[in-house]
Amino acid sequence: MKILYVIPNLEIGGTEKHLYYLASGMRRKGYSVKIVCLEKLGELGKIMEREGFDVNVLKINKSYNPLIVLKLGRILKEFKPDVLHTYLFGFHLWAGVAGKFLKVPLIISSRRQIPIWRKWYHKIFTDIGNLFTDYIICCSKAVKEFVIEKEMVWNKKVKVIYNGILFPKVKIENKPEKLRCIGVVANFNEEKGHIYLIKATKLLIKEFPDIEVRLAGKGKLEGFIKEKVKEYGLEKNIFFEGQIEDVFAFLDKIDIFVLPSISEGLPNAVIEALYMEKPVVATKVGGISEVIISGKNGILVRPKNPEELADAIKFLIKNPEFAIMIGKEGRKTVSEKFSYERMVEEYSAVYNMR
Repeated sequence: MKILYVIPNLEIGGTEKHLYYLASGMRRKGYSVKIVCLEKLGELGKIMEREGFDVNVLKINKSYNPLIVLKLGRILKEFKPDVLHTYLFGFHLWAGVAGKFLKVPLIISSRRQIPIWRKWYHKIFTDIGNLFTDYIICCSKAVKEFVIEKEMVWNKKVKVIYNGILFPKVKIENKPEKLRCIGVVANFNEEKGHIYLIKATKLLIKEFPDIEVRLAGKGKLEGFIKEKVKEYGLEKNIFFEGQIEDVFAFLDKIDIFVLPSISEGLPNAVIEALYMEKPVVATKVGGISEVIISGKNGILVRPKNPEELADAIKFLIKNPEFAIMIGKEGRKTVSEKFSYERMVEEYSAVYNMR
């Protein structure tokens, strides 16, 4: 079987890492895999090239650019894939047109988020693209519900396959006596809600002046968040780690993981933190509540609520035994439900429906 994946770029992010895991799994199953980046290669793309993946870059920066049909069409004609699988907004329209014209047997589009930025014209673009798509695969039930409610699509075309992570074989041994280091893995985009953690930190330092918050990622709002850190006088408490390649090494160094998002599909970072037995505080948005049962394997709070976020973190700091308990439960949850092997097999089953 030949599979062609289409994605805007392969910078380091949740969707991009998912594609890396999935493509790796398909290659191990003996399938022929090719990847097309429409905009640029990205850091993860460079890693994948070093690992022998066939990655092509079209250098097209706009999702509505019809040149995608021509450039992608040439690759489709040469590669002759059995499956065309597209990621992220907009590109699935032109990829679908090219795929249908060249009679690709199966065309799939992924939905990885509940977009808070979407305008009416984005909906039109998406709905037209759905006409050229055989299946839409969502990363959570919450995303599936959003797609069925907001997009023009036949319900039977929409499926859910949970993320799968290639977990490292690590044994968690050292538990800190004091929980003081908070970590976040999220690019600086509006939906990730960093500003609410900044405000929560301002509240926390009144009681815990030695607290540290380490932010891993990059993005268009990084400068804005840095300005807010200075404005609130938190330079000695909040640190910017930049883009990280080894998320598990980063998670190993923190005590509490926090994700203050205002919108999510199903973030890999939460799954990875749970696997590392970190007590997780996250917002009850998107598919996060499909992973975390508040009080059992993590704590859920309302979005855009720095007071509630600070209270949850404070509770963990004051109750380290409870923090250890929910960390252990978190690892049990994701080890069973979000395995890499399970994800690969479920996608393979869909690919074979052509």
